[in-house]
Amino acid sequence: MLQSAFDAFNSERYEEAIALFEQLALQNNPTALSSLGYMHQKGLGIQSSIERAFHLYAQAAELDEPTALYNLALMYADGAVVAHDQFKSYELMLRSAILGFAQAQFETALALERGLGCVQNFSEAAFWYEEAAKRGHSQAFNNLGVLYKEGHGVHQDYARAFLCFSRAAEANLPEGQYNL
Repeated sequence: MLQSAFDAFNSERYEEAIALFEQLALQNNPTALSSLGYMHQKGLGIQSSIERAFHLYAQAAELDEPTALYNLALMYADGAVVAHDQFKSYELMLRSAILGFAQAQFETALALERGLGCVQNFSEAAFWYEEAAKRGHSQAFNNLGVLYKEGHGVHQDYARAFLCFSRAAEANLPEGQYNL
C-alpha cells in the first residue's frame, strides 16, 4: 500500500495519495506519517497547515523516521511553528544523520563546523561531511575539501582536498569548480 501511495504522489494524484497515507498513518507507519506531514506542509492536495505538518513529523520522529527528524529540525531552526531552538534542532538533525539521511549528515557537519546548537568541532564535522559524501552529497565533498585544504579537524592534505573538490566539480557544484 505504501508503494501505491508513492505512485499516486509521484503521479500528482494527491487526493489518492493522502487517502492511502492516512490509512497507513492510522497504523503508525512512520514513512506515511512523514509523507503526510510533507503534503500538509506544502499544501499538496490539501490545505497547507504547518502546524499539522509539525505534529505529523513529531509522531514520525518518535518512530525514528529520518526525514521527519530532518524536517522537524528545520522547523526548530526556523522558529515559525515552535520557538526557535538551535540546540533542539541540532539534536534532531544528529538523530537523522545517525540514521543515514545524507542531507541531515551534511547539515550536522555544517552545525559542527560553525558551532550552531553544539560545540564547534572540526574533526566531527569532517566525519559527517565524509558520511554525506559517501552518499554522493556534492556540497559535502566541497566542504570536506575545504577542511583538508585548511587542515581544520583533519591533517592538511592537498591531494585529498583536490579529490574532494573534483567530485564536487563533477557534480556541477559552482563552489567545487571554483575551489578546484
